[in-house]
Amino acid sequence: MELRVLRICGVVSIVSYCGWWFLPYTYEYMNQDIQSLLSYGNYGAILPESKPVLLFGLFILLATNIAAFGTMLCRKAFRSAYAILVFLSVVTVPLWGMSVETAGGAFLGYVASLSSGALLAVSYYSKASNAFH
Repeated sequence: MELRVLRICGVVSIVSYCGWWFLPYTYEYMNQDIQSLLSYGNYGAILPESKPVLLFGLFILLATNIAAFGTMLCRKAFRSAYAILVFLSVVTVPLWGMSVETAGGAFLGYVASLSSGALLAVSYYSKASNAFH
């Protein structure tokens, strides 16, 4: 049962992180007022939005999803990497400046955070932790 919960949390985490990452590409289809409000995202950021920063973010997204997938396969190294990546994603939030999101973006962000926490909790503190090798 715990392994099923582990895998469900992993799939939800991967899907929600990918959805959250690609959601800004839908902003161009929203009305002009909403686009104007969303343009304030990252205002005052220590790491301003640029091509290298976006590529680094994409790398982190891929690494997080690969680590989540490895955690679903019960691999200790991937579980540790996933824990580190989730920790770093929380710690670096203050570097990104002001956050302006749509309701859908906030929802996907919350689902990603909750499923990441659940995946880590199940992988470390349930009977599923015995299956890791």
